[in-house]
Amino acid sequence: MTLGKIADVLTQDSLPPGRILITGATGWVGRETISLLQNTLGDEFDRRVTLAGSRDSKIVLNGRTHHVR
Repeated sequence: MTLGKIADVLTQDSLPPGRILITGATGWVGRETISLLQNTLGDEFDRRVTLAGSRDSKIVLNGRTHHVR
């Protein structure tokens, strides 16, 4: 599934408001997915998305700092 398709799925009204886990958050695909989710979910991002990586770290995307567990 492409990142554009993910955005389409996330904006569907029929999708339940569940949690989203991004693994490999500090890698290229992880960062692109985080950026897409930030734009798609807006204020819901912090409540719905958990970021996971191989070690604790912080990343900055689109001017926002995120903690990776």
